Amino acid sequence: MSKLDQIVDQGSAFFLQNGKVLNSVRELYDEIHSMPEAVYFHHVTAERNDFSNWVKDVIEDKSLADKIAKAGTPIVLKETLAAAFEKPVASAIKKTAAKPRKKA
Repeated sequence: MSKLDQIVDQGSAFFLQNGKVLNSVRELYDEIHSMPEAVYFHHVTAERNDFSNWVKDVIEDKSLADKIAKAGTPIVLKETLAAAFEKPVASAIKKTAAKPRKKA
């Protein structure tokens, strides 16, 4: 299981300002599509980025956390997370395509 799909325990869950609870990066990705901007900007300010901090400290994915820290809007966060989920798929396709086929 990738870190993106890792389910964290209740004590490490991300509690959104509106009361919703996120237990994985996938849940964050799913939620960001319908998250009100007020909720997003409660967690992302000029001083902090709660999403980035959670991914770095709880999920332990510093690379993704750094990318999330640079996402200043919900739209950019959606794109950042979408790219993170697509990357493993793309690399698997490349590996498969690179393997020579056996002749029947």
